[in-house]
Amino acid sequence: MSPDKDPPKSERKTNGSQGHEKEIIGDCFVQLCNQGREFLARDLEARLRDFGPEGSVTTVFRPTGAEELYFAETREGSAQTYWLVSYAQKYYLVPCPATSMRFEGIQGFQLTRDGGCTPASIAACEPAELRRKGGRWGIKTFGKLA
Repeated sequence: MSPDKDPPKSERKTNGSQGHEKEIIGDCFVQLCNQGREFLARDLEARLRDFGPEGSVTTVFRPTGAEELYFAETREGSAQTYWLVSYAQKYYLVPCPATSMRFEGIQGFQLTRDGGCTPASIAACEPAELRRKGGRWGIKTFGKLA
């Protein structure tokens, strides 16, 4: 890389710069998806910690039969798995890859390209922003997958 060019977004160290949380989370998530192998929440958390100590990832669940769109910290019967990312005192949601060819679920995300989106083919991710609603998490801002 020549000295007059900026490093790729994913290589920039931001040390938790305000306003860049979604970009950092999305870039880290896409990098792991593009490796073509399965990965766990702890892998995403480790990648986030390269950018600052405040990132943590936990599992949340969306009941498959629920009429409303919410995510709970405990499994309520049949449920899809997602990851809740806590970063810079904000809360975000990313889909959990079931395999390199499908996500557990994509509710809460808009697909911005035709033909769907798989973990192996994802080019960009803007995490959904969450807000706490009682004992559950609700969508504040929908995420995007491309």
